[in-house]
Parts: sequence; structure tokens; C-alpha cells
Amino acid sequence: MRMKRQTRKKTEVKGKEAPAAGGGIPKPLIPPLMILIFIAILLLGYLFISNMLNAFTKPRGSTTLTSPSGQSDNIQTPQLDLFACLAKYNVSKNSVIFYYAESCPYSQEMMPWVQALETEGYKFEWVEASDQKKLGLTDECLGGIIQFAEGVPQFACPASNSLHIGEFDTQNDMRDFAQKCKNA
Repeated sequence: MRMKRQTRKKTEVKGKEAPAAGGGIPKPLIPPLMILIFIAILLLGYLFISNMLNAFTKPRGSTTLTSPSGQSDNIQTPQLDLFACLAKYNVSKNSVIFYYAESCPYSQEMMPWVQALETEGYKFEWVEASDQKKLGLTDECLGGIIQFAEGVPQFACPASNSLHIGEFDTQNDMRDFAQKCKNA
């Protein structure tokens, strides 16, 4: 038995464009839609790459905060003015300034080490990032040392004008920093 080949008749409606294959999106909308999708993908890619680069350039073990007073981090305080300023707040030039935030997990990891070193005789001045009274010390005296934009925790030594940003790897590393500050 021989089968007859069937052919479909094409139906055209005059004045109307046939819908695009696979759905109800008319052909004239496809190119602008593709351009919008392409732009969205480029934007997402840019945001992803910029966040990845920021993660690699930020110091390990730090949480970003903004400057409490909006001061520039590039202000350099002369040593004599710095020591006079510290004396105003009854802080020794050989104290390690521990700039931290209660909510920061990295700061919380450093707290027991700071307490242990204090029992060994090292001087630490604790400055919580939301304590307005203590922030006078950091804003007025340590604006040239502490880098507010880099976050917490930070350990500053006014005597040697040195700074450690982020957590220490070991308690001995923190002890070495405190000892250098004590000897400066």
C-alpha cells in the first residue's frame, strides 16, 4: 500500500506579521530585548569582578567602617603635637591603640590576646569604633596613623607611628608589635 504524501497549506493573514518561532514575542521586540539582556549581563559581570578585586586588596581579617568624623586618612600629625594630644587623653605614647568594633568577629578574636598581653604588662588603649568619647582620641590624635577606611581591628603605636591592620596571625606576633611599641 502506498502512502500519500500530505502537505500542509500555509495560511497567511494579510496585514499581520506571523508570530516569532517558539512563542508570543513579536520579531521587532527581539533585538532590543537581547540588547537589554546583554547590558544586564555586562553590568553583573562588572559588579562581580570589582567585588572580587576589592576582596583581594582588603587586608585579611578586617571589617570595613567609615571614618567617625569624616576626616581624611592622609592627615599627618607632627610627633610633638601627637604626644601632647595623647597626654590630653592620659594615654602613653608607648601604648598600643586597639581600634575595634564589638560586632566584628575579627576584633572579638583579638580581645583575649590583648587582655593576656595586658596582664604581662603591655599597655593597650581600647577604642571601640562607636564610642564617641574615645573617638575624640582617634580623630584628634591618631588621624595620621589609624586608617578608618580600612576597618577594624587596627593596632596603632603612636611612639613609632606604626600600624597593623587586621588580626594578628599569632599572639606572639601581637606581643612583638607591643614590645616594639614599648621600646620605641
